[in-house]
Amino acid sequence: MADQKKATVGFILSLIGGLLILVGGIVYLLGAAALQALAGAELATVAAASGVTTDALAAGLSMLWLFGGVGLVSGILVIVSSILIHKPGKETIGGVLAIVFSLVSIVGGGGFLIGLILGLVGGILGLVKK
Repeated sequence: MADQKKATVGFILSLIGGLLILVGGIVYLLGAAALQALAGAELATVAAASGVTTDALAAGLSMLWLFGGVGLVSGILVIVSSILIHKPGKETIGGVLAIVFSLVSIVGGGGFLIGLILGLVGGILGLVKK
């Protein structure tokens, strides 16, 4: 049986990056939930006190939910990609997916930016099998 080289460094970096992106998405979702709970029925009062319209406040809250969802999904997919990077013969597809979903995670905060960078570097190292 031939000894196949595993892209261990790419796996580790993209896994850590994916976890950071996932945590970033969860933070956005928790923030959106907290703001929605605080605003709740008092949305008009909060809008008046902050000097913005109710529609603008609701739109901002919707954007937080969207950013959190994108971060959550991107984080999960970067983690799955890192697992593919670790499997011999699947490094290329795992590396490409890690790069793509790390870039998509920019919408959800990029895992505090370091998750984005680690996901990209891990995906690249997966492509070159390091």
